[in-house]
Amino acid sequence: MDYKALSLLFLIFLVSTEARPIEDQATFANVNEIVTEHYELDIFIDFSRKVLSGTNTLYMRRTADSLDVVYLDVWDLNIYQILDQSGNKYEFHIDDPNPNLGQRLSIFIPEDLSTSETFNFTISYETSPDAQAISWLSPEQTSGKKLPYMFTQSEPILARSLAPFQDTPSIKSTYVVNTTTHVQFVTRVSGNMTYDYTDCMIRYSTFEMNIPVQSYLLAIASGNLVERKVGNRTYVITEPEEIEKVANEFSELEDFLS
Repeated sequence: MDYKALSLLFLIFLVSTEARPIEDQATFANVNEIVTEHYELDIFIDFSRKVLSGTNTLYMRRTADSLDVVYLDVWDLNIYQILDQSGNKYEFHIDDPNPNLGQRLSIFIPEDLSTSETFNFTISYETSPDAQAISWLSPEQTSGKKLPYMFTQSEPILARSLAPFQDTPSIKSTYVVNTTTHVQFVTRVSGNMTYDYTDCMIRYSTFEMNIPVQSYLLAIASGNLVERKVGNRTYVITEPEEIEKVANEFSELEDFLS
């Protein structure tokens, strides 16, 4: 066996692997040119229309030498407006849908901003009633039969139907989620709740995730919800009628984290 030849081939493989950019065939995002470091989602959960409406503000950092367009993943979203932190409007375009991947949202960067180090985009949008990441249950479909119930499940590439994202495992971001609902609905998000306030029959809640995670790990639930602590760091969240059963089922959850 020619060990010198094998060693040479191995070195060539290492060099070619290190030089290869990230390639994810399931995203439209140009993640080799710009990355999302943080986002702030501000949404109203509209049970009557079965949509989420609001804004997603992306805090992005350029990694390419210059940038003339930002590509994001969307899926059946109505995009109304895109602004930067100074209130400047950005031109944008949404491609025709791919039945398996959704759509590409293109945000066009003016030439005088092409070498900016950071970009903050506030995207005003609304989801579709048929958004693949969102499930809407009628009161009759719940255990309590009192209120409708909404929950999300974004794996593997469905977060793009929830909000505009660089929807790929190669991008991890921290986030803040602000939710607004009618007062009877309790909302929980995959993050620490930092604010919960009711005024004029409206409930406002804020949640923070300070550990960078992929977009598909964002989870939102809203309805007639209660929570119970089952460990020093763990809680279960469900309907009141199910809380005893669920708390017992996940009573050892804290042990799994030890």
